[in-house]
Amino acid sequence: MTLTPLSWHVLARPALHAALQGHESCCLIGPPGTGKSELVKALIAENETVAPGSATRHVLGKTNTPNLMLSGVLRLLKAPPSARVLKQGGDVLMHEAAKRMAITGTSALAMDEAQHASATALFHLLLLRDICATDYTHPVAFVFIGTKGLVDVLTETGQLGQRVPIVVPVPLLDGAEVLAILPSISPDVARVVQRLGKQANASLERDLVDIVGGSVRRLVAITERAVRYATNLGVPLSEAIIRAAMDQQAD
Repeated sequence: MTLTPLSWHVLARPALHAALQGHESCCLIGPPGTGKSELVKALIAENETVAPGSATRHVLGKTNTPNLMLSGVLRLLKAPPSARVLKQGGDVLMHEAAKRMAITGTSALAMDEAQHASATALFHLLLLRDICATDYTHPVAFVFIGTKGLVDVLTETGQLGQRVPIVVPVPLLDGAEVLAILPSISPDVARVVQRLGKQANASLERDLVDIVGGSVRRLVAITERAVRYATNLGVPLSEAIIRAAMDQQAD
């Protein structure tokens, strides 16, 4: 699925391109379901030649310690730390992670749901950039993806504006953007909505925009459900089926 460019992509794309080439770290901050992760994954795929080791990593829970974070990086790079390295932890683990990033040519790592990471763990992760640069002459950057709580975590690290100089705010979609990206998400649903939108009493467009609430994720869920309903019933997509999918989302 290729999404239509959104207003915030104008700021996000150059920042992400720079990060994926190991230049400057950045973060995308906005409500859930606004397409942050999807854009990052799409750009990682586009940048495979310049960032072969780039990948997304989901971090859950506030219990993350630096050792757990760095061990996760090594596992992500297909080099699980040995028992000896795990026992030593700290600087040894950090240098192992930095060396692995340099060996694999990994220029960037993206962390999703980063607001759940502890400030201490993120601080140690950011130190990898310095070690990669000084010990291996290898540029590395990070992309942090999260909700507004991520600002607090990064502020606590003392690195917001320093090792993470670029913050891209990601807003909810407005009504025009919801309708603009609909054809790229589901052409079949879009055709029904657009056809009905030309009629005098066109409430489906308005109701769809209202229930989506600016969320790409919610729009995808509704359209997928509508197509599934029509397929299971063996009938063409219609306003009634789309509304049934919308009602289910509301529940």
